[in-house]
Amino acid sequence: MVNQSRKSTTAPNNIAVAYLRVSTKKQKKTGVSIESQRESVKNYAVNNNLELDEKYIFTEAKPASKIYNDRNDIDDSLSKRPILNHILSLASKGKFNTLIVYSRDRLTRNTEEAFALKYKLKQLNKIDIQYSKPNENFETNENIRHVENLIEIVLTSIAELEADMNSSRTRLGNKYCAQHNLWPGGKIPFGYYAVKVKNHKKSQRTSTKLKCIPFEKEIIKEIFELYTSYGYGYRKIASIYNKKYPFKTWTKSAIESILKNETYTGKIVWGRRGGRRNPGRKDKPIYSDTINENAQIIDQSLFNKSVYLREKKSELKNPKYYSTPFILKDKLYCKKCEEKLLTKNYGKGKNSVYRCPTIIDRKSELIIEKTILENHFISQLSKLISIDDINELWHQYIDKKYIRKSNIEKSINDYEEKTNILESQLNDLEDALRTNMNYSLKTELMQLITLTKKKIVHFNQILNSKRKDLYQYHNSKDSFKKSLNNFFKDFHSLNIYNKRMLIDLLVDKIIVDKNEDEINMDIIINPPKTF
Repeated sequence: MVNQSRKSTTAPNNIAVAYLRVSTKKQKKTGVSIESQRESVKNYAVNNNLELDEKYIFTEAKPASKIYNDRNDIDDSLSKRPILNHILSLASKGKFNTLIVYSRDRLTRNTEEAFALKYKLKQLNKIDIQYSKPNENFETNENIRHVENLIEIVLTSIAELEADMNSSRTRLGNKYCAQHNLWPGGKIPFGYYAVKVKNHKKSQRTSTKLKCIPFEKEIIKEIFELYTSYGYGYRKIASIYNKKYPFKTWTKSAIESILKNETYTGKIVWGRRGGRRNPGRKDKPIYSDTINENAQIIDQSLFNKSVYLREKKSELKNPKYYSTPFILKDKLYCKKCEEKLLTKNYGKGKNSVYRCPTIIDRKSELIIEKTILENHFISQLSKLISIDDINELWHQYIDKKYIRKSNIEKSINDYEEKTNILESQLNDLEDALRTNMNYSLKTELMQLITLTKKKIVHFNQILNSKRKDLYQYHNSKDSFKKSLNNFFKDFHSLNIYNKRMLIDLLVDKIIVDKNEDEINMDIIINPPKTF
């Protein structure tokens, strides 16, 4: 109901509000600029005997890509349009009876949102939406109401289709840029500046290429070195850099963003996250065909190593896994009973030990002092990775590699089967949604569809990771030997945390036995990925 205390000589059903919107700089310069919309709605109000006060003309500038989402969440979309929300608030208080908009696509380009807004305004004091653009309105005769509704659906769908087509053209342009080592757009990563280049000799259009900033390039190299070789975490690196390079504020997120950015390998990568319109999309990303030497800061092997370390850390739920003083924890197995050795710290002034959990005559079957066992391991491992003839180790690696790859392929098949089942279920759910049903059932169905889509996205993430694992093993003995020699070159100078991390990456298990004072040890190498 309209507020009756309003002091106005105009009848309440003649009070109007206007909503103006532009989404791009180009629109501001063309026929749908704010100024042209303002003039149009004012003329419409005068010609139709509507009172349109200047304070009730509202302007909003929001691109479609920043408004809509892929979840059909109307409330979420509206929350990104504060001006339209304010208008709805005025409507709920009965401040006006007519909403004037220049055209349908200025109000919304999303079919579901168009009908939700129309329904919501009708519920709020039967507020009507009128369009000031010529030929945009229809008769309101009840006899042709069904025709009006049909045309509303068609025209709103066309507006939505146009938005999708614009988005599709943008994606194609970004894909082309990425494939040809051109920057597809967005914020330039730390360490680079933009260089404008011509697309074609006869074309006036320009594109952007990345070029390294020498000082920042060295900082990025150091970040990857601290993370991969010294095991420092995001916060630790940020803390160091806030003291060492105070020209900017270093945060955990900033360091993480750098370490996850494959652009530093000299290749442009596009489409990994999906963008604003498709935030959940995880299609196969587009990589540039060649490496831009002017933009390469690290090599691919170093980036792969950082990815592997990050994935390994995320798999380990125990935050103290790497910080334990027992650097061989969870790697040692008793040769006799095949049980994993436990760790025991007897307290200050006493020696810590590794011990077998099997008890014989009220005593552990195998007890070895921590320092003695760890020193023996380091000595044996140094011999393994420094010998010229690594045939035995190489054959062991090959055997383990094929077992691992076989397990990965089996896991891939399982996840592909699960994904196919979910996609089939999703098709059935979407078909059911198109049928006539009550509102509550439709809501439940939409929630189930959303959950199914999320599961499919999650499974596709796992599949992408496992498919990548299939091709990250050494294929030659020389490559394998080089990797081993480089792996532990600084081992003795590292702290416990970093020693633990490197052992975890290289060693699968250690089978231990003891004959009087002699320790026998069989070190099984964990197939390292091609760093």
